[in-house]
Amino acid sequence: MKVKITKISRYTHDKQGNQLKTKDGKPYQRVIISTPEHPSVSGFGSKETNNWNEGSEIDIDITKKGQYINFTIPKPQSARIDDNWKKEIEFRLETLEQWILNQKKDKENPIDNPF
Repeated sequence: MKVKITKISRYTHDKQGNQLKTKDGKPYQRVIISTPEHPSVSGFGSKETNNWNEGSEIDIDITKKGQYINFTIPKPQSARIDDNWKKEIEFRLETLEQWILNQKKDKENPIDNPF
């Protein structure tokens, strides 16, 4: 979704002055933006968000988790796996698995060679 940033804030520390850390203990930056549609949307800082300023038009995905509204940056189209491609891979895998099972059954129950 394309949105225009009306306000942006970046934080590396919480209200008590403690550095923000992931569950793994790695420091991170929290980015909170306002848009005309959403007064407060938060997400993680990155190389891309470092270039965002008030007035920037950005492409983000917005999701609601409980009382929070979060954003993520969509992956580039080349990094996305198309649903049709996923279905093709699943079909091929199922076909291969069935072929393997049939080969195994043939070895367990050999047909007498009539020749």
